[in-house]
Amino acid sequence: MTARVNDLESWKLFCLIVEKQGLNAAADFADIEPSRLSRVINSLEAELGSPLLVHNRRPLQTTSFGDQAYEMAKALLAQHAQMLETLKGDKDRMEGLITIAIPAGIGPLFVTPQLLEYQQTFPKIEFELITLTSKADEVFVNHPEKVVHVSIGYGVPGTGDIVSRYSGRMEFIPCCAPSYIKKHGAISDPDQCNDLTGLSYTGGTRTRTQELQNNGVVRQLKWRKSLSFQSLSDLKNACLLGAGIASDLPLIHCIDELEQGKLVNVLAGWKRPAAGCYLYSTRHFTEYRRVSTFLDWMAEKHRELLDQIDERFRKLA
Repeated sequence: MTARVNDLESWKLFCLIVEKQGLNAAADFADIEPSRLSRVINSLEAELGSPLLVHNRRPLQTTSFGDQAYEMAKALLAQHAQMLETLKGDKDRMEGLITIAIPAGIGPLFVTPQLLEYQQTFPKIEFELITLTSKADEVFVNHPEKVVHVSIGYGVPGTGDIVSRYSGRMEFIPCCAPSYIKKHGAISDPDQCNDLTGLSYTGGTRTRTQELQNNGVVRQLKWRKSLSFQSLSDLKNACLLGAGIASDLPLIHCIDELEQGKLVNVLAGWKRPAAGCYLYSTRHFTEYRRVSTFLDWMAEKHRELLDQIDERFRKLA
């Protein structure tokens, strides 16, 4: 029988358990029995002679040895996936699969229409979309169960093995429903937030907003009470219901509602600084014509779209 430590599938399952923060969540995601995952962990620990997880502890915790094993396993799995891609692929052919990691909620406007347009020119290109749960430039090593060719999100220019294409700038808009203003009055200064409810985004694609800026002046945000969301769609829906003030809705997520009067821009110029938007890949994958061509084309499409959204917002002002 093959030792578990020599089995890539066992290490993939171990990484999945760590990333999903529990046996049951990992089992649900992989559609397998939790007992199988328990056997995998027990066998790995027995063969290695050290515990990977802190057992009988909720939520799940890794040992220091487990942390080391997780980082090394992620790198190994990413290298293995890249090896298979290289052996199976033809770098010059404009056909095959491109897997794209994107933040939740941007697909209908920011990705899907562009992919359909791209396939009109290159009908043999196939796409698979997965949800980005980390920073866009980290997904290539943080997603060991699947090869990711391209990611879309906020960040900085790529360095080292990470290649990037700038695709525009995203503004973050403090806003609330008109009903919230009717209830609490005009909201123009961050100091007023001490008496109000803040709606915050705490997903993994960017840091939580804890301060706002206006012409170089920085103010800490302090709310009377707060509601946090890992989904921007949920945050926006709460905002539309009049639950509080969203301090940092990306303009792409709220421009329609601002134009329709369903949301109102508040705090008179105080906002989270705009973020650069990028498409990322790796130097390895940009050696493939289908990936590098798509990367350049999509970045240009996104620059055009973000310019249009900025112009719509300027007309509102």
